[in-house]
Amino acid sequence: MQERSLYIHIPFCRKKCSYCCFYSQSYSKVKALAYMQVLVKQLQVLKERGEFFSTVYLGGGTPSVLDEDILEILLKELSFFFKKSHENTVEINPESWSKSKAELFKDSGINRLSLGVQSLNNKKLQFLGRIHSAKQSLETILSMHKFGFRNIGVDLIFDTPLDTWESFLKELEIITSLPITHISCYGLSYEENTLLYKQMFEKKLVLEQDPFALVYNKTVSFLKTKGYLQYEISNFSKRGFKCRHNLNYWRNIPYVGLGPSAVSFCDYQRLKNVSSIDKYIELVLNNEQVFSESEKLSPLRRACEYAAVAIRNISGINFDKFKESMGLDLRKIRKHQIEDLVSKRLISYKKRKNIYGIKLTRRGVLFCDLVSQEFIL
Repeated sequence: MQERSLYIHIPFCRKKCSYCCFYSQSYSKVKALAYMQVLVKQLQVLKERGEFFSTVYLGGGTPSVLDEDILEILLKELSFFFKKSHENTVEINPESWSKSKAELFKDSGINRLSLGVQSLNNKKLQFLGRIHSAKQSLETILSMHKFGFRNIGVDLIFDTPLDTWESFLKELEIITSLPITHISCYGLSYEENTLLYKQMFEKKLVLEQDPFALVYNKTVSFLKTKGYLQYEISNFSKRGFKCRHNLNYWRNIPYVGLGPSAVSFCDYQRLKNVSSIDKYIELVLNNEQVFSESEKLSPLRRACEYAAVAIRNISGINFDKFKESMGLDLRKIRKHQIEDLVSKRLISYKKRKNIYGIKLTRRGVLFCDLVSQEFIL
């Protein structure tokens, strides 16, 4: 049976963060209960089909915002798919962590927690529109460990107008002193349809922080000294604790997405669900398709898109494995682009024993989005 991953979008939040562009709406228990009923219906169909998922990821939105009785319904249905040897992740926000929810997660088979810390600077948290405090984040991490969770990841944001290397270093020093196995560090992006984008467009933001490259490079070096090895542009982990769910995306493993705005990719077909909770509920209850977009990718298009994602891995792309997976030789289908990127010192050839391929250079890491674009048709 082919390996696959399952993503479930929980589109509810207590408050929309100023930088967030993901689909969500304010939490309503009534709406959440109605939504849970359709998720259960979809999960039962997957169960009847005998679907197998090596990773399950509950993201959002804020999955932990759900009331315990609603969470229990979802986790009970998901327990069929949870195996001890698999990776079962749920995203948590500090303000919605509790003892009762911890016990639910533990008993159901959740074995990986991803905590949205974002910052340990309260002024920065306020700027980002977060509703928790730095103290709550620290208490939540210690509580998670106390409950027996040993695979705990955190998200951090840097490159805000409030950041300097010295200030972000203080956050990193604190976070690496805690029982954390995985750290994702993202430079703040100003996405359309977010409050921060609007403020920047209206010139209400003054960007005077330390240069991105300086903070990023020093972050990579610092985390390495603490035992967190970089395996992707923004992701660092202790040995043996890479996020398997994300790795599956980057390794061309098919995935199923449930929930409004979620995306699925199987058999060279990409499907995006409608971005409306109400519409999604209506379609599922009426046994209709929930997709708002559907696209069948040619083998060439899929190979190029896979290369655009795979190049973000620090290990780069192995030409032989790429051909084995995609059936096409990357050196031929993107010959001119590869040569151009090498000449610009954005990627370099790598050769070790019988392994031959390409990877980002130190300079290329800083321009990874531009590099990725070169591989897309």
